[in-house]
Order: sequence, then structure tokens, then C-alpha cells
Amino acid sequence: MRGAQTQLLTQIGLAVIVIVIMTLAPPARGAMLALPVGTNAASVLLNREIRLRGQGPIPGSLIIDAQGSNPFWYALSRGVLLLNANAATCGTNNSKRKAF
Repeated sequence: MRGAQTQLLTQIGLAVIVIVIMTLAPPARGAMLALPVGTNAASVLLNREIRLRGQGPIPGSLIIDAQGSNPFWYALSRGVLLLNANAATCGTNNSKRKAF
């Protein structure tokens, strides 16, 4: 009985991890959240294939638009983590939002 519970919890844990990764994984092209994880600013990524779309929701983060090849490893080698820029990670453009 104990082995079955451990196996079930392991499967549930793996399913949750896969869902989180699939939700946050950046697309090969399009809008992405550039989150600096080192001492470099996210702006080190900007070039002719990666353009700035705006400020991100986290201080120091940027919303970028990648048009060329997948920039994930390029960004990671420069201390910037790329995440999927959707409404959950970047918020919405609701002007009626209250500041706390």
C-alpha cells in the first residue's frame, strides 16, 4: 500500500512540474519576459533580432519580441531567463487596476 501511495505522489508531482514548465516555457519566437538572474541587465539581449516591447512586471525585467532563431540559450548564457510573456506572467493592460 505504501509503495502505491509513493508512486501516485511521484506521478502527480511530475505532472505538476510538466504543466509548470509548459506554461512558463518561452516560445521560439514572439513575446517573452526577459528576467535577469545575474548581474547583467535584461537589455544585453537587445539586437536586431530581439526588440524591446516594454517594461516587465518585475523590476529590471523587460518584455521583448524575438524574431530570429530561438534566443533561450543565448539569453541564459548572458544571465537572463526567458519566460512565456502571457497575461499570467505579464499582467494585463487594465488602466483601472489599483496600486497598493
